[in-house]
Amino acid sequence: MRKPTTAAWALNQLARRRRKDVARLLEAGERLRRAQADLLGGGERAELNSAAAEERELVGTLAGDAAAIAAEAGAGSSEALVEKLRATLHAAAADEEVAGELAAGRLLREREAVGVLGLSAASVPEPPAERPRKAVRRPAREFRELERRLKAARTAEREARRRKETAERASARARDRAAEAAERLDAARREEEAAATALEAAEAQARQLARELDELR
Repeated sequence: MRKPTTAAWALNQLARRRRKDVARLLEAGERLRRAQADLLGGGERAELNSAAAEERELVGTLAGDAAAIAAEAGAGSSEALVEKLRATLHAAAADEEVAGELAAGRLLREREAVGVLGLSAASVPEPPAERPRKAVRRPAREFRELERRLKAARTAEREARRRKETAERASARARDRAAEAAERLDAARREEEAAATALEAAEAQARQLARELDELR
Protein backbone atom coordinates (compact mmCIF):
# COMPACT_ATOMS: atom_id res chain seq x y z
CA MET A 1 0.00 0.00 0.00
CA ARG A 2 1.04 3.59 -0.54
CA LYS A 3 2.45 5.50 2.40
CA PRO A 4 -0.26 7.68 4.06
CA THR A 5 0.07 11.45 4.15
CA THR A 6 0.93 13.14 7.45
CA ALA A 7 -2.71 14.08 8.07
CA ALA A 8 -3.94 10.56 7.23
CA TRP A 9 -1.27 8.98 9.45
CA ALA A 10 -2.19 11.22 12.41
CA LEU A 11 -5.89 10.38 12.02
CA ASN A 12 -5.11 6.64 11.75
CA GLN A 13 -3.22 6.90 15.02
CA LEU A 14 -6.12 8.84 16.54
CA ALA A 15 -8.58 6.14 15.46
CA ARG A 16 -6.50 3.49 17.21
CA ARG A 17 -5.99 5.47 20.41
CA ARG A 18 -9.44 7.10 20.69
CA ARG A 19 -11.83 4.54 19.21
CA LYS A 20 -14.82 5.57 21.33
CA ASP A 21 -14.45 9.28 20.50
CA VAL A 22 -14.08 8.53 16.79
CA ALA A 23 -17.17 6.31 16.98
CA ARG A 24 -19.06 9.23 18.58
CA LEU A 25 -18.08 11.44 15.65
CA LEU A 26 -19.27 8.88 13.10
CA GLU A 27 -22.57 8.49 14.97
CA ALA A 28 -22.96 12.28 15.06
CA GLY A 29 -22.35 12.36 11.31
CA GLU A 30 -25.06 9.78 10.78
CA ARG A 31 -27.51 11.87 12.83
CA LEU A 32 -26.51 14.96 10.86
CA ARG A 33 -27.23 13.21 7.54
CA ARG A 34 -30.65 12.14 8.78
CA ALA A 35 -31.39 15.66 10.01
CA GLN A 36 -30.38 17.14 6.65
CA ALA A 37 -32.65 14.70 4.83
CA ASP A 38 -35.54 15.46 7.20
CA LEU A 39 -35.06 19.21 6.73
CA LEU A 40 -35.26 18.87 2.96
CA GLY A 41 -38.48 16.95 3.51
CA GLY A 42 -40.00 19.72 5.61
CA GLY A 43 -38.68 18.73 9.04
CA GLU A 44 -37.56 20.95 11.91
CA ARG A 45 -34.32 22.90 11.61
CA ALA A 46 -33.62 22.63 15.34
CA GLU A 47 -32.62 18.98 15.02
CA LEU A 48 -30.19 19.85 12.22
CA ASN A 49 -28.67 22.68 14.26
CA SER A 50 -28.17 20.38 17.24
CA ALA A 51 -26.61 17.58 15.17
CA ALA A 52 -24.36 20.02 13.31
CA ALA A 53 -23.18 21.63 16.55
CA GLU A 54 -22.26 18.24 18.02
CA GLU A 55 -20.44 17.23 14.83
CA ARG A 56 -18.48 20.51 14.71
CA GLU A 57 -17.51 20.21 18.37
CA LEU A 58 -16.24 16.64 17.95
CA VAL A 59 -14.38 17.56 14.76
CA GLY A 60 -12.65 20.45 16.52
CA THR A 61 -11.64 18.34 19.51
CA LEU A 62 -10.42 15.37 17.48
CA ALA A 63 -8.56 17.56 14.98
CA GLY A 64 -6.67 19.13 17.88
CA ASP A 65 -5.85 15.70 19.30
CA ALA A 66 -4.63 14.44 15.92
CA ALA A 67 -2.48 17.56 15.49
CA ALA A 68 -0.92 16.83 18.89
CA ILE A 69 -0.14 13.28 17.79
CA ALA A 70 1.56 14.63 14.65
CA ALA A 71 3.57 17.10 16.73
CA GLU A 72 4.69 14.36 19.13
CA ALA A 73 5.96 12.36 16.16
CA GLY A 74 7.98 15.35 14.92
CA ALA A 75 5.69 16.04 11.95
CA GLY A 76 4.83 19.58 13.09
CA SER A 77 1.39 21.04 13.69
CA SER A 78 0.79 23.85 11.19
CA GLU A 79 -2.54 25.55 10.55
CA ALA A 80 -2.61 23.91 7.11
CA LEU A 81 -2.29 20.48 8.73
CA VAL A 82 -5.08 21.24 11.21
CA GLU A 83 -7.34 22.31 8.33
CA LYS A 84 -6.63 19.03 6.53
CA LEU A 85 -7.44 17.12 9.71
CA ARG A 86 -10.71 19.00 10.18
CA ALA A 87 -11.70 18.55 6.52
CA THR A 88 -11.05 14.80 6.66
CA LEU A 89 -13.00 14.40 9.90
CA HIS A 90 -15.93 16.29 8.35
CA ALA A 91 -15.67 13.97 5.33
CA ALA A 92 -15.74 10.91 7.60
CA ALA A 93 -18.88 12.22 9.28
CA ALA A 94 -20.49 12.81 5.88
CA ASP A 95 -19.35 9.81 3.85
CA GLU A 96 -19.70 6.14 4.84
CA GLU A 97 -16.67 5.04 2.81
CA VAL A 98 -14.38 7.60 4.47
CA ALA A 99 -15.94 6.71 7.83
CA GLY A 100 -15.00 3.06 7.28
CA GLU A 101 -11.42 3.95 6.40
CA LEU A 102 -11.09 6.16 9.49
CA ALA A 103 -12.66 3.62 11.83
CA ALA A 104 -10.25 0.95 10.53
CA GLY A 105 -7.28 3.33 10.78
CA ARG A 106 -6.51 2.90 7.08
CA LEU A 107 -6.71 6.39 5.61
CA LEU A 108 -4.13 7.06 2.91
CA ARG A 109 -4.81 10.74 2.23
CA GLU A 110 -6.81 13.65 3.51
CA ARG A 111 -10.41 13.96 2.22
CA GLU A 112 -13.08 16.63 1.89
CA ALA A 113 -16.83 16.38 2.35
CA VAL A 114 -18.72 16.99 -0.89
CA GLY A 115 -22.34 17.32 -1.95
CA VAL A 116 -25.35 17.79 0.29
CA LEU A 117 -23.87 15.63 3.04
CA GLY A 118 -20.94 18.01 3.28
CA LEU A 119 -23.09 21.05 4.04
CA SER A 120 -23.07 22.57 7.49
CA ALA A 121 -26.32 23.32 9.27
CA ALA A 122 -26.07 26.99 8.32
CA SER A 123 -25.62 26.09 4.64
CA VAL A 124 -28.82 24.08 4.27
CA PRO A 125 -31.65 26.27 2.96
CA GLU A 126 -34.86 26.66 4.89
CA PRO A 127 -37.68 24.60 3.39
CA PRO A 128 -40.37 26.66 1.62
CA ALA A 129 -43.12 27.56 4.07
CA GLU A 130 -45.97 27.92 1.58
CA ARG A 131 -45.55 24.77 -0.50
CA PRO A 132 -47.76 21.71 0.15
CA ARG A 133 -46.11 19.09 2.34
CA LYS A 134 -46.38 16.36 -0.28
CA ALA A 135 -44.52 18.48 -2.83
CA VAL A 136 -41.84 19.38 -0.29
CA ARG A 137 -41.12 15.72 0.49
CA ARG A 138 -40.22 14.86 -3.09
CA PRO A 139 -36.62 16.20 -2.89
CA ALA A 140 -36.09 14.14 0.27
CA ARG A 141 -37.19 10.96 -1.51
CA GLU A 142 -34.94 11.77 -4.44
CA PHE A 143 -32.09 12.53 -2.02
CA ARG A 144 -32.53 9.19 -0.24
CA GLU A 145 -32.73 7.35 -3.57
CA LEU A 146 -29.54 9.02 -4.80
CA GLU A 147 -27.84 8.25 -1.49
CA ARG A 148 -28.93 4.60 -1.76
CA ARG A 149 -27.69 4.37 -5.36
CA LEU A 150 -24.41 6.02 -4.40
CA LYS A 151 -23.92 3.54 -1.56
CA ALA A 152 -24.66 0.63 -3.92
CA ALA A 153 -22.27 2.02 -6.53
CA ARG A 154 -19.49 2.37 -3.98
CA THR A 155 -20.12 -1.18 -2.75
CA ALA A 156 -19.90 -2.41 -6.35
CA GLU A 157 -16.74 -0.35 -6.83
CA ARG A 158 -15.10 -1.87 -3.75
CA GLU A 159 -16.11 -5.39 -4.87
CA ALA A 160 -14.75 -4.76 -8.37
CA ARG A 161 -11.51 -3.43 -6.89
CA ARG A 162 -11.17 -6.53 -4.71
CA ARG A 163 -11.80 -8.79 -7.73
CA LYS A 164 -9.24 -6.85 -9.78
CA GLU A 165 -6.63 -7.11 -7.03
CA THR A 166 -7.34 -10.85 -6.62
CA ALA A 167 -7.02 -11.36 -10.38
CA GLU A 168 -3.79 -9.37 -10.46
CA ARG A 169 -2.32 -11.50 -7.66
CA ALA A 170 -3.42 -14.71 -9.43
CA SER A 171 -1.94 -13.44 -12.69
CA ALA A 172 1.33 -12.59 -10.95
CA ARG A 173 1.49 -16.07 -9.40
CA ALA A 174 0.76 -17.63 -12.78
CA ARG A 175 3.52 -15.55 -14.39
CA ASP A 176 5.91 -16.60 -11.64
CA ARG A 177 5.00 -20.26 -12.15
CA ALA A 178 5.37 -19.87 -15.93
CA ALA A 179 8.77 -18.24 -15.48
CA GLU A 180 9.88 -21.06 -13.16
CA ALA A 181 8.60 -23.66 -15.62
CA ALA A 182 10.44 -21.92 -18.47
CA GLU A 183 13.63 -21.95 -16.43
CA ARG A 184 13.21 -25.65 -15.64
CA LEU A 185 12.55 -26.37 -19.32
CA ASP A 186 15.67 -24.45 -20.35
CA ALA A 187 17.71 -26.33 -17.75
CA ALA A 188 16.32 -29.67 -18.94
CA ARG A 189 17.13 -28.81 -22.55
CA ARG A 190 20.67 -27.84 -21.60
CA GLU A 191 21.04 -31.10 -19.69
CA GLU A 192 19.67 -33.00 -22.69
CA GLU A 193 22.17 -31.33 -25.01
CA ALA A 194 25.04 -32.01 -22.61
CA ALA A 195 24.00 -35.66 -22.30
CA ALA A 196 23.78 -36.00 -26.09
CA THR A 197 27.27 -34.51 -26.45
CA ALA A 198 28.63 -36.88 -23.79
CA LEU A 199 26.95 -39.83 -25.53
CA GLU A 200 28.50 -38.94 -28.88
CA ALA A 201 31.93 -38.63 -27.26
CA ALA A 202 31.50 -41.99 -25.47
CA GLU A 203 30.39 -43.70 -28.67
CA ALA A 204 33.35 -42.27 -30.61
CA GLN A 205 35.77 -43.41 -27.92
CA ALA A 206 34.23 -46.88 -27.90
CA ARG A 207 34.56 -47.17 -31.67
CA GLN A 208 38.20 -46.04 -31.53
CA LEU A 209 39.03 -48.56 -28.82
CA ALA A 210 37.26 -51.32 -30.75
CA ARG A 211 39.37 -50.59 -33.84
CA GLU A 212 42.58 -50.60 -31.81
CA LEU A 213 41.61 -53.92 -30.24
CA ASP A 214 40.91 -55.43 -33.70
CA GLU A 215 44.33 -54.30 -34.90
CA LEU A 216 46.06 -55.92 -31.93
CA ARG A 217 44.27 -59.20 -32.61
